[in-house]
Amino acid sequence: MKHAAYNASGAAAGSARVHDNLVRANRFANTWGSNLVMEPTFGDLYERNEVFDGGQARTDNPWTDAAGGARYEGSGYKLALGATQGMPSGNILRYNVFDRNGLILNGAGMTANQIYGNVFYNSYGHVSFAAAKHLTFPISANFFRNNVYNSGAHVKLCISGGVDYDDNTYAGNNILDTIGTGTMTGATCPTATTLASLQSTYPTKWISNLSVAEGFVDPSPKSRDFSLTAASGMVDQGVFLTTVTSATGSGSSLAVADASVFTDGKGIPGGRGDLIMTAAKKTARITAITGNTLSLSKPISWTGGEGIHTVYLGTKPDIGAFER
Repeated sequence: MKHAAYNASGAAAGSARVHDNLVRANRFANTWGSNLVMEPTFGDLYERNEVFDGGQARTDNPWTDAAGGARYEGSGYKLALGATQGMPSGNILRYNVFDRNGLILNGAGMTANQIYGNVFYNSYGHVSFAAAKHLTFPISANFFRNNVYNSGAHVKLCISGGVDYDDNTYAGNNILDTIGTGTMTGATCPTATTLASLQSTYPTKWISNLSVAEGFVDPSPKSRDFSLTAASGMVDQGVFLTTVTSATGSGSSLAVADASVFTDGKGIPGGRGDLIMTAAKKTARITAITGNTLSLSKPISWTGGEGIHTVYLGTKPDIGAFER
């Protein structure tokens, strides 16, 4: 669809949050402005989508008032609170490709979301992890894992509006953007830092992130092939999503440190529970999630403390949207 976007906003202040939706395998390409606006949402799953060219032709947009600027804010994606409907939380955004978009905004009130295995590439005005931090609606307890951040020559990765470097967790990402904090001025974060410094200062929040050439097959606008070459430095370099907390054993019920990284399908038509894999390559499908306990489709064996992920190839998960 041309000049169309996905907007999960509530209808009005006080209306219920959008919740428990499945948005899968779509292509969003709204060159006039916003592509993917999620404010506020709860328990949604966004996966395997392509989000391209958001705002690239925004000067052609017939709506040129202040709302046009707001639409451009979400031209990659916007995950934020909406009026009084509540905070966006419990969402999973995974295995999506964002290419040549405008601002990517993690906004006020965003808490306990899982964002992993995405590619954020060549986005003008790319401001991941940025927005005003309201005292009532902080941006905190979100997990960013195994993503690729490369804005090319555009604005860098900003953590602004009073959001602290250790408010959220960043693990196993490939970050080629310069990282900074403070209020954005144009395309600049006023206070820059380094990935090495963050991982040294906040070792429990900034974990095993890299800054290496991606090794995509062909990321040019013509091909947009973000799969990995054999020589890619991101192969087998991702982190596991969670770990086993059950004692070493076997069975079809498994306790993990954080089950919110997975879905059991929630009864949504077309939805299924995740097919998971342990570090020892044992696989099963999730049939139900209760707290941090996974009910599995078949018995498997495990070791206490073992890593778990959705199914992957190789010795560890890859960074990015596609396994090699």
